[in-house]
Amino acid sequence: MRLCRFEPNRFGVIEGETVADVTELVLGSLPPLVYPVTAGDPVIAALPSLLPKLREAAAKAPRKPLAEVRLLSPVGMPGKIIGAPANYMKHVAEVAADGPFSTFEGIDRTLVLLEGDGVELVVSDRSTILSKARPMLSFDGEAATYSHLLSGPVRDLNIMTRRGRVSHDVAAPPLGLLAPRSAHWLVFALGGDVTVTIDGTPFRLDRFDLLVTQGSPSNASLNGHCWLIELHHEQSS
Repeated sequence: MRLCRFEPNRFGVIEGETVADVTELVLGSLPPLVYPVTAGDPVIAALPSLLPKLREAAAKAPRKPLAEVRLLSPVGMPGKIIGAPANYMKHVAEVAADGPFSTFEGIDRTLVLLEGDGVELVVSDRSTILSKARPMLSFDGEAATYSHLLSGPVRDLNIMTRRGRVSHDVAAPPLGLLAPRSAHWLVFALGGDVTVTIDGTPFRLDRFDLLVTQGSPSNASLNGHCWLIELHHEQSS
């Protein structure tokens, strides 16, 4: 049985090229929400008792062609999100020539040197050398910034967050236990054999892979060299 969610927030059973709309059965079978809300999706929690009813309801439910519906994330209220976008490389950039940086109003930036002999960053007329000894610099995205290569191209990791909404911390954690302070954290692998274990599940990362997580693990550990990026959602006034 293939279950789905589709717009506008409907529940369906996919059979062949059609979707049977079983929304009324699903919503009518869920317990009332109480505060504080238990982590996780109530539909997933109710699946053992729902499945036999879904098969019967799908046979009688109105149907739509699958090609005419817009599918949504199958889990509407995930308790934890873990992703490893191994083919996503836009967080890594190569600087091959001297020149000014683009400016971003209201953005906080952190630049981390990954490869190369180093680069001089001049931010608002203040010069800083990024090298293997000091590979990271945080600065305002709207500040006038100019880069000067010390000896050939460099490759860097660029982190940007919207000021007033999200802030970030970047650190190189030691091997062993990971203790992120935020519920939203990312691991950027530096080596070709990095393993992050979260609540007993290992995630192997290749060089420059990015592991994206959401949720506070009971136990997390690291084997390999990486950068830990923590995101902090700020309270709106």
